[in-house]
Amino acid sequence: MAINGGGKGSEDYHVEESAIKDLPPLYDHCIDDLRRMKVICIGAGFSGVLAAIRFPQRIPNLELVVYEKNADVGGTWLENK
Repeated sequence: MAINGGGKGSEDYHVEESAIKDLPPLYDHCIDDLRRMKVICIGAGFSGVLAAIRFPQRIPNLELVVYEKNADVGGTWLENK
């Protein structure tokens, strides 16, 4: 296969068919499509709750999971009641 860059001074580049078939496939999506992002937040204290509120507001396509060891949210405040 000959690939021509076109335009003045372009050269023909010869690429073997076997080299092309070994390449990964090109995916049919827009360049502006954002990939899915997974985030884990450890602790549901003040910072964890704030992260759970603000991250989805700021980051599109976000999958957020918050883990807390206690039965309720509150972090240190809950521990020191």
